[in-house]
Amino acid sequence: LKSIGLTLERFQDLDEKTIFHYIKQRILDIDYQELVAGARRSCSPLFFGIQPTHRSTSSYFLTLTDSHLRRYFMLARLNSLPTAWLKGRYRNTPYSERFCSCNTNQPETMAHLLLYCDRHLIPRQQYIMPLLKWRMGHPDAKLVFFLLEDKDPQISAAVASFLYQVMCCNKSF
Repeated sequence: LKSIGLTLERFQDLDEKTIFHYIKQRILDIDYQELVAGARRSCSPLFFGIQPTHRSTSSYFLTLTDSHLRRYFMLARLNSLPTAWLKGRYRNTPYSERFCSCNTNQPETMAHLLLYCDRHLIPRQQYIMPLLKWRMGHPDAKLVFFLLEDKDPQISAAVASFLYQVMCCNKSF
């Protein structure tokens, strides 16, 4: 118990089931703290505020049956989709050169790709905009979180389909 920061005195008046629950929760909390401490800021679901689940797999692994859809959705959740922003990070490209080729003079980030890029207007109107109909006006970070959080299989499928269209259109990805 000492190795996870607990003492026997804390459990003296508790029943066995409560003790088990308390220890299990403490271990899960420690795992989460270690995950957060080791997570790299920009290539992590934590970057978008997506919290790791205590499930063994994320639901999109089960609901997205097409491997391409799963791959692109996973890359987006990990903020690892090869956008100009991410490529520039690994190629030491100056920030001023990490702009999208859509001529809006905006950095090509995940938020730009999902919400604004003019090159992907038609698939966005088909897949993304119906999901955001009631959320317009929210900050970009909340919209990206909503799209990538994987709570609703239909949302995950629509976002994955959008990303698939983007990737097929953009051979540089």
